[in-house]
Order: sequence, then C-alpha cells, then structure tokens
Amino acid sequence: MPAGVQPSAAEVLTPTPWSENGLGAALSDPAVGPVLAPLPPPNADGKLLVPADVGPDWAYDPGSRESSTGEFVMDNGCTPDHSIFGLAAGRALGYTGSLPDGTRATGFEGEYRLPAGTGAKTMQDARTYARGGCDPASKDGGFSQDTVTELPAGIGDGAFVENQPQQGGVRVTVRVGDTILQTDLTRADRQRLTLSSDADRAWLQRIAAAMVARHTGAAPRG
Repeated sequence: MPAGVQPSAAEVLTPTPWSENGLGAALSDPAVGPVLAPLPPPNADGKLLVPADVGPDWAYDPGSRESSTGEFVMDNGCTPDHSIFGLAAGRALGYTGSLPDGTRATGFEGEYRLPAGTGAKTMQDARTYARGGCDPASKDGGFSQDTVTELPAGIGDGAFVENQPQQGGVRVTVRVGDTILQTDLTRADRQRLTLSSDADRAWLQRIAAAMVARHTGAAPRG
C-alpha cells in the first residue's frame, strides 16, 4: 500500500501466505534483481540549478526527472505566436520548495539551445513579448498584465524577470551566448503569484546569478 494508507480488510490475505523470514529469503535469491537499469542521479554534472541555489528547503521534484526542451516559448497570447520550435534538445529539471514568505512552490529550469548567432536577438525578442500581451478568449489566463523587471548588468549576457500574474507565475530568464536559461516559479496551489518585495527581488537575482554560474561551471559542483 502507499505510505500512510491502511489496507482494507478485503485486501489483506489471512493468514499471511509466507513468513517474514521466508519473504526475506526469497528476496535474497541472487537471481532476483531490478528489471530496469537504475536512473542516473538528476543534474549529475551540476550544470543546472542545485536545490540549495533556490533555497534551504528546496529539493529536486521526485516526480520530474531530468527531461529535455525543444521549444522556446514567447507566446504572449497575440497573433502570431513568436515561439521558436524544433531547437536542439536542452536539459530541464523540476524543483519543489518554499517562496521567501514560506508559501509552497514549484520550480522548473529549462535550457534552450538556440541556433548559432541568434542568442542576442532572441533575448531581445523575449523581452519585447514578455511586456504585456493579449487576452484572447481562447487562452486560459491572459497576458496583458505581464511585466518585465531588468536584473543588474553582469549576470551572464543579460537577465530579466517576467511577472505573469494572470497565469500565476514568475519567470527568470538569463542568456549565456546562444543559450537561454529560464526558471519558472509557481505557487504549489496555482494561485496568483506576486514577487515584488525587496526580499523577493534579491532572491530572484540570486537565482539568476546561480543559473549562470552553474551553466558556465563557475560554481562548485554540489
């Protein structure tokens, strides 16, 4: 049974078909082994954020093993959709933890590998389309209230924070050459998210700096 769930009487075999010692002996048989190869640890090379970069109680999301990205989203609800599709696969990881005010939250960092020479232009496009979009009826949640906050120079080749209140998220975007890294933060309860206090802004800036340091290898592995 799942942890913390008590089985019902209808699901319990009485008497138990074997003893505890018998079960232990069966599982100790050298012929018994895993059917699938064990999964590698997430973020083995430390190139994406490690949980401590986000906060002291953050952890890798156990339900979100390392995956990949192939689409750089710049959809702001308007027509046309300026997202870039078919990119070379980048890496991605999920995280769970608490916002600075203690609210439970989830995070997702994605690596977007752009065609050579297009990083600067794409980053500028991302800034443009992140500043208030359209609210078409076909969309779940609008984009018109989206805002951009620039982060200080010196974080990679540029960095900004996109606030998406109608969609309940905040996105940290940084560029390193022709690679763009994004970390999306949302409340675990999916309610409206606002990160506008001085403490919030300082926290987001630290995350952006850590994203660059991990990606470039400037931060120690851990």
